[in-house]
Amino acid sequence: MRRKACVVLLVLYSFLFAVQGYAYGAGGTLTLEMALALAREHNPSLAVAGEQVVQSEADVEKASSAMGPKLQVQASYTRYNEDARNPVFDGTGRPTGGYILEGFENTWRTAVVLTQVLYSGGSLSANRAAARLRTEAQRAREIRTLQGVENGVKRAYYDLQRARAFLVIAEESARLAKEHLAVVEALFRHGAVAKNEVLRVQVDVSNAELLQIQSENAVNVAWKGLSRAVGIALPEKAALPEPEKPLEGVEFPPDPERLALESRQEMRALDFMRQAALKSVTAAEGQGKPQLFFEGKYQDVGDGFYPDKKDQWTLSLVAQWTLYDHGEVRSQAKKGRSMVREFLGRMDDLEKQVIHEVATARLNLESALKRTDVARTQVILAEEDYRMALQRYRVQAGTNLDVLDARVALVNAQNKLAASIYDAYTARADFLHALGGGYERR
Repeated sequence: MRRKACVVLLVLYSFLFAVQGYAYGAGGTLTLEMALALAREHNPSLAVAGEQVVQSEADVEKASSAMGPKLQVQASYTRYNEDARNPVFDGTGRPTGGYILEGFENTWRTAVVLTQVLYSGGSLSANRAAARLRTEAQRAREIRTLQGVENGVKRAYYDLQRARAFLVIAEESARLAKEHLAVVEALFRHGAVAKNEVLRVQVDVSNAELLQIQSENAVNVAWKGLSRAVGIALPEKAALPEPEKPLEGVEFPPDPERLALESRQEMRALDFMRQAALKSVTAAEGQGKPQLFFEGKYQDVGDGFYPDKKDQWTLSLVAQWTLYDHGEVRSQAKKGRSMVREFLGRMDDLEKQVIHEVATARLNLESALKRTDVARTQVILAEEDYRMALQRYRVQAGTNLDVLDARVALVNAQNKLAASIYDAYTARADFLHALGGGYERR
């Protein structure tokens, strides 16, 4: 009996028990690294973040194109009530009766037009710089999205492993309850105990079976949670590796808050957006400065398509300065300055949030590690107490209630050990996530 009872202790103490893919058959073993790789490929959040980067890059291309030359081909048709004619006068100003044809009743015009902005007051270059900064901000968000997805996968994976550990404990508890029932029934057949003791243990067996059913459901729910975190439906027959051993030798960086503030991609994204807002102010103010354009045009005009008459070309240099726009430029610059202050405020708030997240994650990790050490000892004591209670009851030196209480204490101790181990793994994942990838050590 003692050999059988020690199985549970070995399961929880060393976490090297053989739970080879419970309920998932002989499929390939799904390790944490495999789950992370699947998430990088299939999680829709990463696809969304990637497309947002593509959109930002397109905005850069659009802003850059505004600074380059434009080549257009134009064609038009105009109908007049009659041909456009101008009379001819002699030297004295008298009409000669002749006329000069200036246009056609049916006028076709084709042209090739080349335009180029020569000076925009710095508006176009500032817009391009702002677009580039917004793209860098989006890339930083994409990195943070990936980190968030990976942390979500880790948490879901550890939740699944925790549920599996609880199921093993529930199965062992049911086995011990049935073993206890066999002892009580044997004593009852020999008249050593009353019927009520048999009934009491039978109720306890039923409770253990109910707990086992609940634990099986928790495993299935956790499996669905991992599938959701990965982004695809994982194969139902996939096996999982043996549960993790208790964490040992966890190290902390000397200044985790400073490291997090330097590494968190959200901080970088907000800073890029702040710089982009400053560039938008420059772009808005540039619209109030003189603008200089070049235009070259070659066109044909005639009374048929394609026209072959009145070929001409023109070169134009156009200067433009808006002296009054009813406050349009001023309002755009005001908006840009407000956005700068907004991002500064958001950065200040995020800094406080990052410091809080790092401190919370570290405290949770330290607490879980301490609980693991205590729970190890508790399991050893509870296992020995149950062994002694059952042995004393066999020889009628102890009561049935002693055995029931000892088994409840043993199950609670085992569950606390399993919970503390996976709480530590989850807390470590949260701590590394809070640091922003600046201190990755497994």
